[in-house]
Amino acid sequence: MSTKKEKTMGTIKYILDFLLRNIEINLLFVMLSYLLAIVINKDFETEESYGLWGIFLVYVVEMCISEANGVSNVLCLPIQIKNKYYPIILILFM
Repeated sequence: MSTKKEKTMGTIKYILDFLLRNIEINLLFVMLSYLLAIVINKDFETEESYGLWGIFLVYVVEMCISEANGVSNVLCLPIQIKNKYYPIILILFM
């Protein structure tokens, strides 16, 4: 999935794209955490962003949009679903 994107963009552009998107996702997470801490509960201030799920989901959605009529396996399972439903299934597995 992402290796195909890296080959078309080039390694340096891909790394920069990855880093910038990761920064955007984490800034959005921090802003949302502070907003929820103000509105709902102070415990949201100490929430942590775990792993690379956010950036992974961005690349999966891009792949699914570009190949909407294709099919993909769900994680490691031998189940194939249409690409347009794949991001929703991944969110359910999170």
